[in-house]
Amino acid sequence: MTKRAGIVLAGGKAERFQKSQETWQDKALAELEGKPLIVHAVENLRKVVEEIVICVNDEARKAQYMQVLTNNGIKNVRLLVDEKIDHLGGPLLAIYTGLKAVEADFCITLPATCP
Repeated sequence: MTKRAGIVLAGGKAERFQKSQETWQDKALAELEGKPLIVHAVENLRKVVEEIVICVNDEARKAQYMQVLTNNGIKNVRLLVDEKIDHLGGPLLAIYTGLKAVEADFCITLPATCP
């Protein structure tokens, strides 16, 4: 059987999303119709893949997202902290981290803010 996986990229700085002079806001946690965008992304991705991993850039964000997912009834999603590789960062590093972790014939990558 062909297995499909989804890699959700959720480690960005969301610089264009910020308002000057206000506290930093995590774009993936911004709400749409009462749910964080990352929850929408996972729920919709679940319809087409068998395995989902979310790649983040640090342990604090990993813990925060795990709590948000749990509070929204999301289970069976792995959260990974991006590997540390000299001269590599951003979405490419997250994709690399995700691809190494999944066991699938096909993968789709998408940002956490893609409901």
